[in-house]
Amino acid sequence: MLMDTQAILSNIKIEKELTSSPVIIYCIENQLKQVLINLLKNSIEAMKNGGVIKVSLETNQERCNYKGD
Repeated sequence: MLMDTQAILSNIKIEKELTSSPVIIYCIENQLKQVLINLLKNSIEAMKNGGVIKVSLETNQERCNYKGD
């Protein structure tokens, strides 16, 4: 993952829970990547003492849910 190095340097572990099957998301790929990078970067910067960032992806027939804890 793109932000893993920055997380390691900040004593942060990124845990990922992703679906076992591919998920199709209709979007502009680079814009979605930038949103995810910004969310992770902001999370890392806010965690001054290290910790764990949990990222999960859930799907159902109507939508895809991205959740970060």
